[in-house]
Amino acid sequence: MDKHKHKDDGLSRGAQALADAFRAFSFWRKPPGGPPAGEEHRHGEFRLMRCLALAEERGVPGLKVSELADELGVKPPTVTAMVDALLKRGLVTRGSDSADRRVVLVSFSDKGRELSQAMRKRMHAEMIALTEHLGEKESIHLAKTLMKAASFLMERHGNLHCQHGGKEDECSGS
Repeated sequence: MDKHKHKDDGLSRGAQALADAFRAFSFWRKPPGGPPAGEEHRHGEFRLMRCLALAEERGVPGLKVSELADELGVKPPTVTAMVDALLKRGLVTRGSDSADRRVVLVSFSDKGRELSQAMRKRMHAEMIALTEHLGEKESIHLAKTLMKAASFLMERHGNLHCQHGGKEDECSGS
């Protein structure tokens, strides 16, 4: 037997270690920085809120459904359903673009912005705690390795949607 193959399923030791590492996170249904109890959202809704937050950071007051669909890699009707659900909970609003009244923009409500900011603070606290646990050097190494893996998987599977609001340095793993 090849010394690099795992005895049970034919994986190399490295591939098995990766599979075990990914499996180790399967218990974790709520990501750090996710919404507090009582404010649970579907994963897509969480990602949509993240897109709105990134747009606000860039000074963009709202996004069209088509822009959200492109960013999330889904069809516009899927985004419309997510927006409807968030709208019912008072987390987003629909409004007209001041430059073109025919264009509908989705943006945070005050409640949605507050929730987004709270989720971001929780995520930052988790990343600080993990960095303190691993140490600065190992944290940076882990981040670079994960970005390299994400880049490889996105290229391999043709999903080139950037989840960082177009910040190329964050999408390329450099």
